[in-house]
Amino acid sequence: MKNLQAKKHMMTSIAYLIPFVASSGMLMVIGNIFGGTSVEALNASTSLPDLLTTLGGTALGFIPIIISTGIAYSIADKAGIAPGVILGLLCKVDGYGFLGGLVSGFLVGYLTKWLLKVIKVPKWVQGLLPQLILPLLVALIVGTAMQYVIGVPITWLTNTITNMLMSMQNNPGAAVMFGLVVG
Repeated sequence: MKNLQAKKHMMTSIAYLIPFVASSGMLMVIGNIFGGTSVEALNASTSLPDLLTTLGGTALGFIPIIISTGIAYSIADKAGIAPGVILGLLCKVDGYGFLGGLVSGFLVGYLTKWLLKVIKVPKWVQGLLPQLILPLLVALIVGTAMQYVIGVPITWLTNTITNMLMSMQNNPGAAVMFGLVVG
């Protein structure tokens, strides 16, 4: 398990994620301070506070993409970037969220790294392997697994946690207990 270096790969991804989250969050904060709200469609008449709030909120929605791509890149180098983005996008669109981004990043990274070792191609195709063949193959395999197998329990877990946290709004005692447990 130590050879997988999961902590190292997660920390690499988080190093890419922190400036993204910080700048997006600050955009939202600045927009909110000046009375901005998130709008559906930006146009020339959108106020600056609304623009900042909308940009920040939209950017924060890309967290699954950043985490998936960062982990996949950390494990498989450049060959992991394209499938990491594609699977992170799947996690964003299907609601698998941060947890889905973590899982997809590791699956993409380790599968890509393994396939780079085991697939033998003629010398004239070697340049296409990490640039076209592996990203396509890995996106197909992991995308199918995420959509039809792995995503189901992730969605259930995410919905369960969300419902539990939402129910705490009506029960201050539960919120205090949860805070103590987490603390």
